[in-house]
Amino acid sequence: MPQVVLLASSCTGLPGTTRRLGVSLSQLGLVRQTFRSAGWAVRLATPAGGPVPVDAGTLSEEWFEATRYCLRAESIADVEPATPDAWLVLGGHAGLCDLVGLAELERRLETAAQLGRTVAALDHGGAALAAVAGRLRRDRRRPYRLTGRTDEEEHASRHLHLLPRSSEQVIRSADVSFVAGPAWQPYVVTDGPFVSGQNPASASAVVDAVIARDADRALAA
Repeated sequence: MPQVVLLASSCTGLPGTTRRLGVSLSQLGLVRQTFRSAGWAVRLATPAGGPVPVDAGTLSEEWFEATRYCLRAESIADVEPATPDAWLVLGGHAGLCDLVGLAELERRLETAAQLGRTVAALDHGGAALAAVAGRLRRDRRRPYRLTGRTDEEEHASRHLHLLPRSSEQVIRSADVSFVAGPAWQPYVVTDGPFVSGQNPASASAVVDAVIARDADRALAA
């Protein structure tokens, strides 16, 4: 059975705001459900491990059952890079606090990518891949292409002014190529070991791309 590790934030807020942040419950619920329906084992990991904070703006009856998956997560430090078939960084503004620039996470994602595993991200999670993709460019003629939540989308949702750095700004600052589609429409980029989705609407397509890449890898083995 193939295995994916979903990576979520342990951060509960941004400086200067009162809204409780954390994992996007709808993203966690949909991504987990889609992987499990495809026969994948799903693990959840955060920087701190233990209970996973939930972004208050994503609470809904539709995904309320997913809150029970947030009762306890593994620590990222306890996940060996070679064990999962894929890694997927979930979105939510909180990830800009503790997933971007997290050395433990970057080491694991870089090793996983070098081993041929799929390293994926959704929404704000794309910012957590930027430094890794930039370092792995080395012998390529062109930088890896990544996408993530755009400044246009942040501005439309009135969040841009709250962020120290947006997902788009983080990605553009690395040695990668930022690409994007129309605001709020599904848009997914697959480039080498990396799969990234622009926004929450891209969740199902990101999972499909991860599953397809893993199938191609298995055929090539």
